[in-house]
Amino acid sequence: MDSFSSKGSQLQQDIEREFARVPRPADTDLARSNPASGEARQVVAFLRGKDWRALTPDALLNEYVGDYRAILNFLSPAAFHYYLPAFLLLCLDADREVGQDAAAYVFQALTYPGAGSPYEQRFGATVAGLTSEQRKVVVDVLHLLDDEWTSEGWEVDDPPNPGREALDSYWERKQADPDGGGQRTS
Repeated sequence: MDSFSSKGSQLQQDIEREFARVPRPADTDLARSNPASGEARQVVAFLRGKDWRALTPDALLNEYVGDYRAILNFLSPAAFHYYLPAFLLLCLDADREVGQDAAAYVFQALTYPGAGSPYEQRFGATVAGLTSEQRKVVVDVLHLLDDEWTSEGWEVDDPPNPGREALDSYWERKQADPDGGGQRTS
């Protein structure tokens, strides 16, 4: 078993443990935006009544009628919190092509948009419900995938390393200082 697989296996257990008790939001609280819009309606229809553990790579690739990578963009904060572990697990999937494809979109959803951005408040509401243990798991996943991305020889700008962008934008500061003002000290 390579280093990625062994670390990924441990992280899968951590994800399942730390997100096990997150309550499933009501079907009326799945979408962030108006569920009458096309893609939001598809997201609600797909997730209605689904446990996050049912969002396997096969289900996302073969059962969702839209682009599964866009699902996180349409979720309410409660639904994001509930379904995030499925997407973190997808990033760790043994089929690295699927995992890497999904990872860029998960990282985008986990990247702080910047102070003054019209999405700043939305980002804050989305991550506010995560416990410190869940935040640590997110950081661990981001670090593993950042290391994997870097070890594969990706150039800094071709494309940018989205795991590193997410870590730099918010997660490492938040881990070092829960109030969000400090820098990572390692």
